[in-house]
Amino acid sequence: MFEARVLADSVAPNGIRLTTMLLTYPRFIHAEFMTHRVFSRNAASSRAIPVKKKLLRINDHPVEPVEWGTNKPGMQAGEACTPEVEVLAKELWHEARVAAMHCAAGLDSLSIHKQVANRILEPWDWMTTQVSSTSWRNFDILRRHPAADPNIRLLAHMRKTAYDESIPKYLEIGEWHLPWITDPERVEFELETLKQLSAGRSARLSYLTHDQRREPEKDIELFARLTSRDDPMEPGHWTPVEHQATPIGGFVIRENDGISGPCAWCHLIQLESNTKHVIFESPFAHVCMKCAKGHITSGNFTGWHQWRQDFKNQDFDA
Repeated sequence: MFEARVLADSVAPNGIRLTTMLLTYPRFIHAEFMTHRVFSRNAASSRAIPVKKKLLRINDHPVEPVEWGTNKPGMQAGEACTPEVEVLAKELWHEARVAAMHCAAGLDSLSIHKQVANRILEPWDWMTTQVSSTSWRNFDILRRHPAADPNIRLLAHMRKTAYDESIPKYLEIGEWHLPWITDPERVEFELETLKQLSAGRSARLSYLTHDQRREPEKDIELFARLTSRDDPMEPGHWTPVEHQATPIGGFVIRENDGISGPCAWCHLIQLESNTKHVIFESPFAHVCMKCAKGHITSGNFTGWHQWRQDFKNQDFDA
């Protein structure tokens, strides 16, 4: 059930690559995955998926640790346990799963909401997460390290392989990175509709009803329901509109045309007049190359304008 596949892969004129991936991994390592704040994510929710659906999946494809290491002080396991001990360990893991499934089914029979009943099942369940990012280096270095949890290390290796094998599509200024959008749909619908479809399908991941579904009306309806918030005190759900993005401009070398003074963004580097500098083409500012490489961001993307930033009140809610 481990999976890592590319949904959309784009590179901007500034050379920065934005990739959206669909990852499946054990639910018990999701907390570690969430520590990477440069990622934009939507994930399957225990509060949204019916108990019976979870029970069927766990019965057919239960999660098991990929390694059974022996105990020792510290965060890393010791050497692998003996085959005899591994058999006993797997039996205990199985017994715990059966007991948890029995209790979750019992809570469901009492009409207890799935946001309670499903929690019991999480150690044996899979997590499916859509993640978009312009920066994967820290994740790869940290999670592919020998000291990492073996389960997240396997995921990180699979993610890196899928990423390296993918060929990003070059997008011009004004073109959009849009996960879940097919080539025929790009012809059929206008850009604003395509962005809404992409967001609606990203949001649908919470219910695990995203794949192979093409219901434009329902996708647009879901998008509108999540983002139509005029009152900042009303909860908005903005993460589905973090995956769509358009390139911010490219880097060029040209004369400063008499302009001097500090960089308009970081205010640290002096741009001298009548000399050549690598600057960022912007309709409102001259920006130094150092700043452009390290600090021109939109949301948690670098070099790409994230659609979420265009919404009123988007900064009030998660």
